[in-house]
Amino acid sequence: MVNRKTCFVCGTTKGLTKHHIVPRNFGSFGGFDAWWNIIRLCEKDHVAYHKMFDNGTYEPTLENLLKQLSRMRIKHLRKKEEQ
Repeated sequence: MVNRKTCFVCGTTKGLTKHHIVPRNFGSFGGFDAWWNIIRLCEKDHVAYHKMFDNGTYEPTLENLLKQLSRMRIKHLRKKEEQ
């Protein structure tokens, strides 16, 4: 992943946080601070993303982690096109 200066989901430049694609607590693969493992998410999208896994909606497999990031981005882009 490219470590951009905008939110991966919505594109804002405000309130950015560092998000590990492979979480720091993900077993033996646990979250490196390497450029390929970090993206930027705004606070709102970061909280929304983690809520999906914290409430048990999705099992935190690497496949699900990546799918959810992609779904959030696609949903935002579609919403933006409709406006």
